[in-house]
Amino acid sequence: MKLLKRPNRTYFAKFGSDTLPDMPNEWWDKIRTKRGTDVKLVIMKQMFATDLNPHRDRFSIPFKQIRDSSFLIEDEKSKLKEQKENIPVTLMEPYGDESKMLLRQWNLKSSSTYVLTSSWNKVLERNHQGPSGKFKQKDIVQLWSFRRNGELWLALFKVGDSGSKGENGDGASASHKDEKRKLKEPKEKIPVTLMEPCGSESEMWLRQWNLKSSSTYVLTSSWKKVLERNHQGSSGKFKQNDIVQLWSFRHDGDVWLALFKVEEQ
Repeated sequence: MKLLKRPNRTYFAKFGSDTLPDMPNEWWDKIRTKRGTDVKLVIMKQMFATDLNPHRDRFSIPFKQIRDSSFLIEDEKSKLKEQKENIPVTLMEPYGDESKMLLRQWNLKSSSTYVLTSSWNKVLERNHQGPSGKFKQKDIVQLWSFRRNGELWLALFKVGDSGSKGENGDGASASHKDEKRKLKEPKEKIPVTLMEPCGSESEMWLRQWNLKSSSTYVLTSSWKKVLERNHQGSSGKFKQNDIVQLWSFRHDGDVWLALFKVEEQ
């Protein structure tokens, strides 16, 4: 049995005045007690409204937000790609309980996500009280994985409350600041889904170009196809000097954009 070693420290975007910590020492101690190995940070995300909806009874792990996809071995990934398949996991809850749950893969129209199911509502009920407090929408949580005798275990805990303020006191989330910081790096990009005027949806890249005297974000990778698809239809062909609006929203934490024409030249 190899000794459990803490992996290299992962530095997150600032949430408030301090950099968010890695796994607290108490959780490292719990995993050592279990003789856990191969510890990985799976995801750090905000709690979505759907995570807290009792009618959904699941915790989502969007592919685009996963920090280390190797928390699953290849056989497990292949199995989860099959419809209605699942793998058993044990979840260590914030308040100290352990739950037997199922991990599934949901394939949506333009993205995929893993979900923890089968007893998520009970996890929410048990963690309504206690040191972790009640989960609220926009709380920042971390989900870590480790192996115990080859079996997959997960550890979930809260690292930031929904009421915490960002660097500018505006309540901006750590994930949003991660995106801004990433785009400042040369050749970096983030995936977005664009809702087009004609009704189609496109997977695109958002990049930052730093010019001599200014900077600009650009949508790339399939813009020509967007123009071709929207040549006809109620929106008509885009022309120089047309007035357009670009709106953004989040779907399970992913960036979506909606583009439409509001005035012709």
